[in-house]
Amino acid sequence: MVKFTIIIPIFNAEQFLHKCIESAINQTYHNLEIILVNDGSTDESLEICYKYESADQRITVLSKENEGAGEARNEGLRKATGDFVIFLDADDFLELNALYVFSELIQKHEDIEIIASNYIIHEKEKSYSKSFYPAEKNQPISGQEFLKYQFKHQAMKSAPGFHIIRRLLLVDHKIFFRKDIIGGEDEQWFPRVYLVAKNVITSNFSHYHQTKGHISRSNPSEATLRTQGIFDICVEMDTYIEMIEDTDLQKMYRDYLVHLYLDGFIRGKFYKSKYRHMVDKKFLDHKAIFRRTKLKMILFRIHPFLYYLMHKYYIKYSRK
Repeated sequence: MVKFTIIIPIFNAEQFLHKCIESAINQTYHNLEIILVNDGSTDESLEICYKYESADQRITVLSKENEGAGEARNEGLRKATGDFVIFLDADDFLELNALYVFSELIQKHEDIEIIASNYIIHEKEKSYSKSFYPAEKNQPISGQEFLKYQFKHQAMKSAPGFHIIRRLLLVDHKIFFRKDIIGGEDEQWFPRVYLVAKNVITSNFSHYHQTKGHISRSNPSEATLRTQGIFDICVEMDTYIEMIEDTDLQKMYRDYLVHLYLDGFIRGKFYKSKYRHMVDKKFLDHKAIFRRTKLKMILFRIHPFLYYLMHKYYIKYSRK
């Protein structure tokens, strides 16, 4: 019987924590452990964690100084004993039958190492679903082939909670989050996982509810400086890609880095004139291969602020 570990990094999340933890403890599938990692919270988060730990023997509380969500996840992973790991952020929550659905899928595909599952975003008064692009007939494929599917269809999602991962895949390959990166640890983490995976499958079940507009999940800092980490990761991964033997995957990955770089430009508010000098336009040279990415890059080169306005317009009307 497969066992799951749900790892929840927590920083000053007292107003959301009850809903998050209860979505884990009330799963219809009961063979699980829940590891709550308090990442130096200064509110009542730790006290809330201890109350849940005393009421449910499946819960373990770890408490550490603040080092960011990535290192908090690492602490949870070192303590984990489950066959599969799910990372859950403290202001998000799970569908109550999520683990049951995944246990059925794992029973059908015993060699599976990663399940890439759909999710729902809640943003202000709107909710909308997001999905990975499934392989043909949605059968298990290698991690590298999975990446090619996602890059080709611009459907790659880096947030750890969207990937249900066999624990030994992470442990055996020593794949942990980098704690020296602020703002780009997820983007640096997920490709290393998929590049070594042999069996990956997508799930059309939306198991994860991601909320946006809430408090920071780690020690808060200025958004622009945090997003500089995404730029640094893009440059680092551009060199890392050279070790990939599949040249098509190399090209698709570099196209994704352009998309990621431009996304960082928006998220970090680099369209503001006082920050534009921090953007390296040369990084974008000759990396886009898909039409959509090329058009975005051309618009960005014409004028960064115009690119921001068009992006804002697209997001506003695509979600109506």
